[in-house]
Amino acid sequence: MVLNAEPYQVKVTFAYDAPLTMPLNGQRNIPFGAPVQKRPGIGLLNVRESGRVDPFQCFAGRQIEEINLTFAEGLPLPVSVTGRTIENATFSYSSRYRLEGRTLTVRREFESHVNGQVCAPEIEAAIAQDIKLMQGSMSTKLTFKPPTERTAEAKEKIGSVNSAPKGSVD
Repeated sequence: MVLNAEPYQVKVTFAYDAPLTMPLNGQRNIPFGAPVQKRPGIGLLNVRESGRVDPFQCFAGRQIEEINLTFAEGLPLPVSVTGRTIENATFSYSSRYRLEGRTLTVRREFESHVNGQVCAPEIEAAIAQDIKLMQGSMSTKLTFKPPTERTAEAKEKIGSVNSAPKGSVD
């Protein structure tokens, strides 16, 4: 029996029901969804081991993670995020962030270029720095600017309208 003989794709759709902590400013983690598969860069080249002396298991393959975050009207949008590209003989990695309207698309792609299922211990040292850069990219946070004074004034007006008694009679 051959597992995964054909390319396959897993799609997961999810929504967060928990309200956002307001005001939406400062840095926030990017949600990464249901843990159905390992995240890009995890698993294909095994785990990192400093000072590795023995060959280790590794696989050729490609992992793609795409996340779409839609921000409701009235919420601030995140500050522009710069992606990252890493290329070496063992793997390539790229991250891209695209804001269209009120939807931010985060796309991360990892591809291992190894020739077999066993990697020489020297590969560990050769990829260590690039793996750290990739892990940093995978931990990128969204940044939101503090609300402007105009926004604060608008919130005050909304608050005073909402606190006015309803149905009062003179």
